[in-house]
Amino acid sequence: VTPAQDSAEVKDLLTGPEIRIYESENQQLSNGAVVRVDSAGYFMSGSTIKMEQGAEAAYKINVPVDGKYKIDTVYINGTGSVLGQSPNHNPLNIKQTFTVDQGEPKDILLKSTLTKNITGMVTEYVDLKAGEHTITFRTKDNGTIYHDFMVVTLDRGYGEKRSVNK
Repeated sequence: VTPAQDSAEVKDLLTGPEIRIYESENQQLSNGAVVRVDSAGYFMSGSTIKMEQGAEAAYKINVPVDGKYKIDTVYINGTGSVLGQSPNHNPLNIKQTFTVDQGEPKDILLKSTLTKNITGMVTEYVDLKAGEHTITFRTKDNGTIYHDFMVVTLDRGYGEKRSVNK
């Protein structure tokens, strides 16, 4: 390990030009997506968004440079879970579509988290040009998904070696 120089710039580990966090409840919601405020214990604000079949959430994001980005979305999927009642316990995976800007929707699978108190994460990689973009999720299946937050991380700038010491 090489110690940093006293003159080295110290940056916040959670945010910066290579990583951005977007709270779900601050995004554009439509087709029945609603903010759920009784979600104590979830990231930052303690709120999530509830997305039943057909509901949409559009995240407005801004990326600093052209490159490949990792999109991590933290969610809750307790659909079909009835803990302690094995005859009625039938956890379900739920499909949503993932769309970048006005592109072709891609099906993604949000696996069961068994309860409404445990989170899961789904990851997608996308190529983006510097500037503003819209990432839209739409619930396809009959069930309920809760989105907590989304993290957008620069995986690699084109022609650049990945570095965490910028």
